Amino acid sequence: MVEVAQSLAEEQRAPAPDEAQKDGRGHLAIAIQFEVHDRQQLEIRVAHRLDQAEEHLFKVDTYFFIPRNIGINASNYPKEDFYADVNALMRLEAPALSLDRLADPGDEGSPLSRIVDALEEFRSTKRTPASSALAVHVKLYAYVHTEAVRREVKRLKDLLPECSDDKNGARERFLSELHQSLSQIQRSLWAYRRVRAELWPFERLCHHSLVEAMSHADEYMSLFLEEQLGKLCGALEADVRRLDGSAFVPRATATIAALARSEAEHRAKYDFLLLKKEQDEPGEYFGYRSSLLKKSVHQALYLDARKARGDTFVRNAVGSVGAALAAIWALATQLPATVADLSGGTKMTFFALAVVAYVLKDRIKVFTNEYLSARLRRSDHTHNIVGPSLAVIGLGMLDVKLRETMRFFSLNDVREKVRQIRLERRTVRQTDVLQEEVLHYRKSLQVENTQEEERLPEGYGVRDIMRFNMRHFLLRLDDPVEKVRYFDAGRDAFHEAKLPKVYHLNVVTRARHVRKGRPQLERYEHLRVVLDKNGIVRVDKIDPL
Repeated sequence: MVEVAQSLAEEQRAPAPDEAQKDGRGHLAIAIQFEVHDRQQLEIRVAHRLDQAEEHLFKVDTYFFIPRNIGINASNYPKEDFYADVNALMRLEAPALSLDRLADPGDEGSPLSRIVDALEEFRSTKRTPASSALAVHVKLYAYVHTEAVRREVKRLKDLLPECSDDKNGARERFLSELHQSLSQIQRSLWAYRRVRAELWPFERLCHHSLVEAMSHADEYMSLFLEEQLGKLCGALEADVRRLDGSAFVPRATATIAALARSEAEHRAKYDFLLLKKEQDEPGEYFGYRSSLLKKSVHQALYLDARKARGDTFVRNAVGSVGAALAAIWALATQLPATVADLSGGTKMTFFALAVVAYVLKDRIKVFTNEYLSARLRRSDHTHNIVGPSLAVIGLGMLDVKLRETMRFFSLNDVREKVRQIRLERRTVRQTDVLQEEVLHYRKSLQVENTQEEERLPEGYGVRDIMRFNMRHFLLRLDDPVEKVRYFDAGRDAFHEAKLPKVYHLNVVTRARHVRKGRPQLERYEHLRVVLDKNGIVRVDKIDPL
């Protein structure tokens, strides 16, 4: 059986960026990543960087090329089902900071500096200062710290291939880098914990959300670090060439275990989450609690979509026009008040007209709604994007609107470059691609600085997340295993084999960043999603020719 691809390595998700796709600071302006969220859900993430432009327009077009044997089309997959299957999320991308900068309370870029300033205010003022907004900075510190730890562990893992053979002192250099990195991580953790300890005498004066955030952030950073250290140890032991009796792996593992042991003791001291092998419970509480901690920390960066009034107005206006036209038609075709003097044939004609008028009244309403809606409403949904952290971290001047549109097209109606990408590197060239149904989903995000005198903090961005549930696709698929009888010429006999029955769903994502007076940034990504009746088997990234 084909194994399920639960996740894909970060380095395999995106090709090497073109220099034209980078901003002025050398950062990737548009980054597209994807992963198999679970057996039924594909997640596509597009990260856009904000700069000092007055207005930004981000457009993400996702094209699903659906083969005929899957059986999804416009007649059996309405918009209501599609939007029920799509979980569209939006979140801020915090600036990437090094561990040294994070640990420096005097660095204005570190969220820790805001907490230290508030601590001084508690000490020096007679009135109790407001503290609820500080919870955002605490969660932001925890998030930026975990991302810094992730980058540092990845950097160490990238050094490991050189350590397979101990040439030119590669292993000693790795051990030195390992010790330095773990020391930086520990210093950044203790910098946060020192500030938290100094804030303890004032906890009764603080808002409960700040007290809760300080505890959750400490616990989450420790758990995340333990998981990353475990992955680093697994990478160390993955290559048997490093287990050559030189004690390289045991020395590195002992260094890593020392930090993990220290963090486990810290969590045990403060009654934080701790997983032990000898525990009787199957780890259900551990998984549940750690998930809540992650959501609590990441919540500060997620943005909420609120229905825009303009979208509701257009819907109601179109409905009102349809009802008015139907009423005029019904009034114009009413039967005369007295038909007693009319002949029998004339009476039957008027009765027939009454029936026709009643039927057409409803049809006029439906036709008007469909015709006018398609032309007056350029999108299916329009949302205003808000978030509790925007004003707190200095982004309160942003006005953010999100628009969504879903349509079915034929392959010939798709733009040329997208069609060309779809036709590249085909696995089965005899298939009739022109018969594929194309589902097009567009998200347009408009970000405007409403206060031109206010400059945006550097380093922030927006991450657009689309989590697509393929349950309606899977319902129409055959059993995942097919029995085949074949003749084995080598054995000169007939045999039976069980073969996997899979389906290919091609997905092309086009991301654009449009700014006034600046060149448009554009990026494409092509995925082949391999499905069977049970869900997603794997996802292959197709590099363009």
